[in-house]
Parts: sequence; C-alpha cells; structure tokens
Amino acid sequence: MKNLLSVTLVFILILFINGELEASVTNEENTNRISSQIIFQPGSLEELTVPSDWPFGKKSQFLARHKQLSIGDNGITHLTKSDCVFLLSNWRKNSEEHRQKRGGDDCISKLGWWYYNTGGDTTPIRDVILSWAMNHKPTFDIYQDDFNPDHYDAIALISLFSSFYAVNYDEFVLTKNERDAVDEFVLREMLDIPIDTIGEPKYQIFCNPYKHELIGKRGKPRPDINTCGSNRWKVTISQLLVSLRFSNQELFAKGIYNTRFKLALFDEQGIYVTWATRGALAWEYSHSVTTMLSLLTEIYNSIGYDFLEHKLDNGLFVHELFEKQFKIVDDVSILEKYASRQYAVKGTDYEAWKKLSNPEKVKKWPKTSLAYSAITYINERDKSLVNLIDCNVSVFSSSVHAITNFNIVDIWDLHYKRQQSSYCGDITLSWFTELKSDNYQRLLEARDMVPIRNGAILEKSISYENISFDSQNHGRENLNIGLDDEMIRISGNIQVFEGEFITINLEASLSSGEAKFALNDEDWFIVSWD
Repeated sequence: MKNLLSVTLVFILILFINGELEASVTNEENTNRISSQIIFQPGSLEELTVPSDWPFGKKSQFLARHKQLSIGDNGITHLTKSDCVFLLSNWRKNSEEHRQKRGGDDCISKLGWWYYNTGGDTTPIRDVILSWAMNHKPTFDIYQDDFNPDHYDAIALISLFSSFYAVNYDEFVLTKNERDAVDEFVLREMLDIPIDTIGEPKYQIFCNPYKHELIGKRGKPRPDINTCGSNRWKVTISQLLVSLRFSNQELFAKGIYNTRFKLALFDEQGIYVTWATRGALAWEYSHSVTTMLSLLTEIYNSIGYDFLEHKLDNGLFVHELFEKQFKIVDDVSILEKYASRQYAVKGTDYEAWKKLSNPEKVKKWPKTSLAYSAITYINERDKSLVNLIDCNVSVFSSSVHAITNFNIVDIWDLHYKRQQSSYCGDITLSWFTELKSDNYQRLLEARDMVPIRNGAILEKSISYENISFDSQNHGRENLNIGLDDEMIRISGNIQVFEGEFITINLEASLSSGEAKFALNDEDWFIVSWD
C-alpha cells in the first residue's frame, strides 16, 4: 500500500511539474492578455489616443536620395539571406544545432542589411513573417534552472520583424488572404508577446524597474534582466508602431505601459541602469539608448506629443536623457558605478577595459553614431552637435552602424517621413518648356538637386542635371536661391536657348509647387519644386 501511495505521489508530482512547464510554454500561445507586473500612476502618456490614420505618410526627396547611399554598401550574400529565411521559417526549438546555424538572433540584422543593401527588397522578411502566420512561429520552453536562448531570440525576432512590417507595410507584396493572415498574426503577437515571462524561475524573479540597486547583482533570486532589458525596448517600439499601423488602442496602451516601464529604468542622473551593468560591454550596449529614445521620440511626436518634453517619474525630462548620453560618450567611466556589477560580460575583461582610453572604449560606437540616431534632439535641443551629422552616409557606415540586432528600422526613415524640415534636406528644382511648336507639350529640360543644411542652401553643392541637349550651360549656376519654411525665392538671369535670356524674380509659396514665365508672346518657361 505504501509503495502504491509513493508511486501515486511521484506520478502526481511529475504531472504538476510538467503542467507548470507546459503553462510557461503555452502562455505565449493563448489569447489571454498578459497582466501588467508594475502599476504606474496615470500621466500624460495615458491620455493619448491612437490616431485613425498611419502618421508617417509624407514623401521625402531627401529620403529617396538617402536610401540610395546604402545600396550595394554591404556584403550580405544571397546564400546568407536564403539560409536565414529557411532557418527562421523552419524553427526548431531546443536545438543547439539550429541555434548555431542561425547565429542566435543574428538573422535579424542580416535580413535588415539585405533590405537596405538592395534598396528595398522586403521579400525575405515577408517570406519569414508569412511562414510564421500560416504555419509555425518561433517558440521556446522555459527551463526551470537554466537559461534558454530560444526565449530571448523568439521575442526579439517577432517584435523586430513586426515593427519593420508596420513601418514598411506598403512595400510588402501579399495577396489579400496573405495580408489578412499577416496582419492578424502581427497584431495578435504584439498583444500577447510574453515579455513578462521569467526565465530560470528557480533562480530568477521579475525585474522591478524601480529597484535599480538589484539589477545586474549576483545572488539568488536575482532579477531576470531579460524582462527589463533590450527585448522590452524592442517590444515597446513594436507595440507602438503596430498599434499606429492598425489604429488599435488596446495595443497602443500596452506600448505606453512599456514606455513607462523603460523610462523607470533610468536613474536620477539619467543613466540607463540595465545596460550600464554589463561590465566591459557597458558602452557596447549603452550606445543604443539614443536609438531607442529617438524611435520613441519620432513615434510620439508623430501624433502630436512632444516626447523630448516628457517628464519621468524621477523628475528628469527625456531631453535630459539624451544630454546625458552625449556626456557619457565623452567619458564612459560615468557608467562604472553600475558596470562594476559585471552582469553577463561574455568573457570580457572588465579591469583591462577600465584601463583603456575613452577613444578606445568608444571606437566601435563613436559620437557620430549617437548623432545619427538623435537628429530630433539635436535639431530642437543642442545645435552645437549638428557638425557631427553627415547627411550623405550609408546606414552601414562605421560612423553610424544604424542597423543592428536591436533595430532594423532606419531612424531617419521615421524622422523624415514625419517632417520635411530638418537639419538634412533638399529641394528639387525642375525646369520645363511649353512651346507652341510642340503644341505646348511640357518638356523637362533640366533638374537641379539643391541640398539644405540646417535651413540654409549649400550653393556650392547644388547638383545640376541637364536632361536635353539644349539645356547645356543655361546659366542656372548664377541664380540666387533663397528658402524658408514657407517661401522660395529665385532671382537672376537664366539662359533658356542660345542667345535667349530671361530675368527671374520669383517669390512664391512652397505649397504652390511651380511658377510660369513667358519666354515670348507664344512660349512658356516653367520651374517647379518639390
């Protein structure tokens, strides 16, 4: 009888343990909304409502040219791209072989690189997301007493590809049924993504963003940093972008909750604690703070909320967090108050790192990389940094490294789709004739690309493109061109045909788009701008 009772108890215990594990596994599959772990007092963010239309709709001549700079500037191969698509579409959880082949979450940046390197091929990411929606998405098990990399990778992959899909939605070629399936998948995943699920629950607890003194500390139980680290940044941004794409208030509220969560992880000096604890890797991680804050800035600004002026619970403003980042890049030792905790240092030598000069510490992620990702902050708060911004730079440039496993949406794409006027910009002047001899058919004669930096035209950098043979040397280089937020001014003499000049004295609204001049009693000369 005792033996039977013992066997029964063991059997029940096994069922309980398996049931507990299965609950952790299937938590990501159910349709119940994950409850918030932290309670925030409602503030200005909670008062926001999601708009009915996608707010990043503006075309930009500057962006069109900016995109060209990255084409062919990266060595990503067809084989690498194809391998990533196959591996991500045929996910095998708990397989070290599969994990090694895909390089953990490295296919995120690789497929992001493919998109920018090819000038906009969304096919690989489309095929991956479609396979997840129609067949099988990345899944993971929770190990009670060990870290499972699949847990981190699955959340990172789904959240980053979902945000990319939201931003580049119109570039994805899908049938109606495929579009419906992907839309439903992305929205559901961002509503239910298990970012609060604790890994190694035998040794770890949920990471409270207000308890900075515990983050990155050794001991048991310790906070699970993956519940308050890079993946929550990715989820936050994806939830906001996807909610804007589908005008979903429930998801938008989740993105706001996670925004509050992430901001609570900054201390009273403006240091983002989670990444600062990474020992010799403290700057390797912390340099991405400006990217994450800038993505949030562009998102919230797009719906009319000045995120730079948002006040944290600790009294700091978001613009002060940016300011702190630019102080840290000049003196990375500021991070040592947390870096000394040496959390997950991946075999690096903290003591040797401390002895490096500051230029050596920031060599891979220099100040220019911060400037690239902080253009709204620089425009609106610290114009002394504008000289760090290179308007003619590839996303792959070593000075910016814009596309990583943490983000595959070029921050400039959101910035310049949200607003036309910024530090970097340009205006295209197109010159046409309408001649009686051509039945007044409008003919493009020439086109000029006029670069604008910080509101001023760079006359020496204007690119003159002559479309027709007759347009050669028409004297456009001698024109005076002026520009402000509302008006364009063009004055001077311009040669239209051999020996024929007209005097232009134009002042017009930018919104009018063009102006027309009489060449003679029968013919017309037109200049347009966009």
